[in-house]
Amino acid sequence: MENIKQFLKTEIEELTFEEVEHNQLLISTNILDSITIVELSVAIEDEFGITVPINDLKVEQFDSIDIMAEYIQSKM
Repeated sequence: MENIKQFLKTEIEELTFEEVEHNQLLISTNILDSITIVELSVAIEDEFGITVPINDLKVEQFDSIDIMAEYIQSKM
C-alpha cells in the first residue's frame, strides 16, 4: 500500500504544486478541485489498470491520500 500512497503523493504534488501529507484533507480544503480530481483519476487508471467511475469521484473516495489508497486497493 505504501507504493500506492507514494504514487498519489507525487501525482498530487505535481498537479497542485503543493506539498501534501497522507492524512491531509485535499478536497475539503480545496487543494484538489474538479479538474485536478479528474486528472488524478486518469493517472490512477493508467498506473494501476483500474477503472474509476465518474460516480466515485467524490469526497468520500478522494479526500486524502490514505482514503484514495484504500479505494485503489479495493479496486485491484
